[in-house]
Amino acid sequence: MKILALDVAVTGCAVAFRDGESGEKWLLSEETERGQAERLIPMIEEVMAKAGRPLTGLNRIAVTRGPGSFTGVRIGLSTARTLGMSLSIPVLGFSTLETILEEYKDEPKLLAVLDTKRGDYYGQPLKGDARIYTADEVENWAGTLKKDCRPDLLLMAELTERIAEENFVLYPPSPLYLREAEVTLPS
Repeated sequence: MKILALDVAVTGCAVAFRDGESGEKWLLSEETERGQAERLIPMIEEVMAKAGRPLTGLNRIAVTRGPGSFTGVRIGLSTARTLGMSLSIPVLGFSTLETILEEYKDEPKLLAVLDTKRGDYYGQPLKGDARIYTADEVENWAGTLKKDCRPDLLLMAELTERIAEENFVLYPPSPLYLREAEVTLPS
């Protein structure tokens, strides 16, 4: 199975391709604060060119759905969903924090956190739900802390391959927000 995996929810952009049959893997990532919308498609094209595969050969697309950067989550999801629709293939959305935790699941009392840039953190313990953590809670965590890690896209692609079609509903390609929208309504 040929999987394309995308992450724009954390920092910068990351794109991976995994061919489960041949074992071939390609990963490209860039750290950047801006310009992800302009870089994501060229990065997808570059990874697919390095793999020597056309987009039409993909079987599934995996994408991080948050929590993370509001704009990054939207860029990643809209790109993945557009590609999925145009190629008529499924798109599966993965929690950013759960994907990070999956990589370190053997560590006891683990907490994965992402800086919200607002003085607090999106966080999730290995055994528990995601929520917003204060800086004090993170600083005083009595266990292993994985802070601002990028999800392992090759692992996410591998997980995507293992998901049975009847379980796709558990991986919606829709945003996962931990904070209510902060908008000012017109008067």
